[in-house]
Amino acid sequence: MQESSANERNELRSWRLWYRKYRLHSVFIHFPIALIPLAFLSHIFFLFTGRVFFFNTAFFVQILSLLAILAALGTGFIGWMINYNQSLDIRFRVKILCTIIILASTFTAILISAPLAILQELTPIQKENPKFLITVGLTFINCILVGIISQNGKKTTWV
Repeated sequence: MQESSANERNELRSWRLWYRKYRLHSVFIHFPIALIPLAFLSHIFFLFTGRVFFFNTAFFVQILSLLAILAALGTGFIGWMINYNQSLDIRFRVKILCTIIILASTFTAILISAPLAILQELTPIQKENPKFLITVGLTFINCILVGIISQNGKKTTWV
């Protein structure tokens, strides 16, 4: 019985050492931090220039953002389990809640934008299109949430 407990502690220690060496979450988290504001800026450029290219850029950047969020979420979950023993202090609760909202809103923005980007239903004249405005709003909210997650992530330290 004690031998299996010692093996589990050694295995956990090995995982911690490996994870601390490679710090995967620290690598992956910077992609959504950069891509989400880029999508928002692309929307703003579309608003000011009317060039559909910027809207399409925002659409594809949001798809990349979703993939990056999933990678950051997975590596963050592993790091949370290994390094923080699934602590649920306020910083982690805020990060988890904001991540769930970002996932949902990014996915929703992609679904709303898909017909506009893929079928080219959006023209420079249709900047007031409710679908476009909802997408811009969701992307702006994501920018704020990424900032909140970043602030809380900065406050955590390696155990």
